[in-house]
Amino acid sequence: MRRLILLVVVAVLFGAAPAHAQGDTTAAIAVNTKDGASLFDFAFQVRKTMKDAVEHTNAAVAYASCTECSTVAISFQVVLAGGDPDSVTPTNIAVALNEECASCVTAAFAYQFVIAGDGLLLLTGEGQRRLAQLRQDLRALEDADLTIEQLQAQLDSAADEIRDVLATELVSDPRRREEDEEEVDEDPEADGDDAVPEGTVTPEPTETPTPTATPSATPEPTATATP
Repeated sequence: MRRLILLVVVAVLFGAAPAHAQGDTTAAIAVNTKDGASLFDFAFQVRKTMKDAVEHTNAAVAYASCTECSTVAISFQVVLAGGDPDSVTPTNIAVALNEECASCVTAAFAYQFVIAGDGLLLLTGEGQRRLAQLRQDLRALEDADLTIEQLQAQLDSAADEIRDVLATELVSDPRRREEDEEEVDEDPEADGDDAVPEGTVTPEPTETPTPTATPSATPEPTATATP
């Protein structure tokens, strides 16, 4: 039954979704069937869009069927939706499944942040640098040998850092409301010194939705440890 649930989740994310919607998905998927193995999958994306409908999906899926193994999936997605979209209906999913597991740890964490505004939303150069450093720090957690509780504390702290970046390093360019509606995957490791054009303004903090994680941390039993 659990394997069926996993297959359904993956099918919804990648197989059954229409081609145009697959570009809206950020996902980390870890499937571990090797005894004694440690598997860590990590995703981090900043997406910019000017579409009328914002329907992005962020997903972390961890599946384990092994002995004395560790399986972790972590996905962070930031969506900057400009052009005053008509609807904002993001989806955030975290699923962790153990099947015939002995002495295994299986955990999935999904963090999603969506901000909608009128003009084109842009991160300042400092904001891009902060997110780039944060992504490096999160990727380094693979070798940190943390408990699930310690790992979640680190991830929650990273989520707080993202909220601060979005609150202090995000601007809107009202002159670019008719931007090409093709979605952009923004690389926070890129040099962003020229990312913010002259004449930009800080977006209103009450746009729909305001900087929030959906959810901030995944609910139980998303993170599970089986003795």
